[in-house]
Amino acid sequence: MKCKEILDILSDYVDGELADEQCHRIQEHLKGCPGCLEFVETFRRSLEIAHDLDEKHPSEDVCLSVLQAFRKSCEQKDS
Repeated sequence: MKCKEILDILSDYVDGELADEQCHRIQEHLKGCPGCLEFVETFRRSLEIAHDLDEKHPSEDVCLSVLQAFRKSCEQKDS
């Protein structure tokens, strides 16, 4: 699994909505990719903070900003 593939299913992964096989593939990728691991952990913490602020999910703008930052990081890594 590549970094960019994780982006497409990150929200479902964090929410625990993926099949076991997909979760396993992501977990295997995270073991060997410190950048993705850090991003996933940061994304989770961001959701927890938003929840603590009585929001179930951050705004769409916040999610898009985070995903754009991750995409940019992936593009730099793949270069």
